[in-house]
Amino acid sequence: MQGTKLKRGRPSSVDLEFIRENANKMTAEQMAVKLERSKEWVEEMIAGDGEASQAQEILMEFRQRIEYRSLQAKFTKDEIVLFEHKYVKMIQQFKKDVLYTEEAQIFMVITYELLIDKNLKKMKEIDEQIFRMGDELNEIYSNGEPEEEKEKQRRLAKIARLNETISNLRGVQARLDKTINEFAGNILKQWELIKGARKQRIDVIENSKKNLIDLLKSFENGKFRDDEGREMELVRIAAEREKKRLGQPHKFMDGIYDLPILSSDTLPSEQGEEDDE
Repeated sequence: MQGTKLKRGRPSSVDLEFIRENANKMTAEQMAVKLERSKEWVEEMIAGDGEASQAQEILMEFRQRIEYRSLQAKFTKDEIVLFEHKYVKMIQQFKKDVLYTEEAQIFMVITYELLIDKNLKKMKEIDEQIFRMGDELNEIYSNGEPEEEKEKQRRLAKIARLNETISNLRGVQARLDKTINEFAGNILKQWELIKGARKQRIDVIENSKKNLIDLLKSFENGKFRDDEGREMELVRIAAEREKKRLGQPHKFMDGIYDLPILSSDTLPSEQGEEDDE
């Protein structure tokens, strides 16, 4: 921005709207160039806007990751900008509370959306081609049939060629339309997976809170405390008896005596071993 006189003073509503709209796809320096402001001024505006500040933070973190570097091999620069925009918006929507599997599904959703955009652009290009060829056919028909046989044959061949090309292009459009519908269906499936996973997480958290609260309330009941205490004591006694039983020497099928539970509590003492001898 050398040689450019930078603007000063308070930001206009247009400036603030530009920063908010582009914080999730442009750096502070890039926005500064567009607004003819200093980078520091833009950073100050971002810091004062919670939504813009969060978007900028998510974008900067995303650009440092290995997944981001792989985008350059898959998409054009414009598509990467759109990918960034969609990614930041989705992460903000989920309040940055996203697991790795959910993020992988978000990547798939954005990829399918970009592929749909790409196919829609192709559909538009084909529409324009068909429109031009239709105009060319109309011009041929409007000129009437030539008198010379040779010109008649050329006219018929050109009409046939244009009609064949239009037919082929419509076939391509039909395939593109089918692909777009498939991608749209895949997007819906990914969203259902994301929603299902998030709902399951919420249900687990809510149920765990409910169970804990219910359990604490139950201990206010004297009979419940006595019953639970009695059951815990019976479990303790049973565990001690089983430990004692399994800590005794046992003759296995191969005739060898050994201890099923081998620990410091069940090992015989040296004195005991001497007595046995």
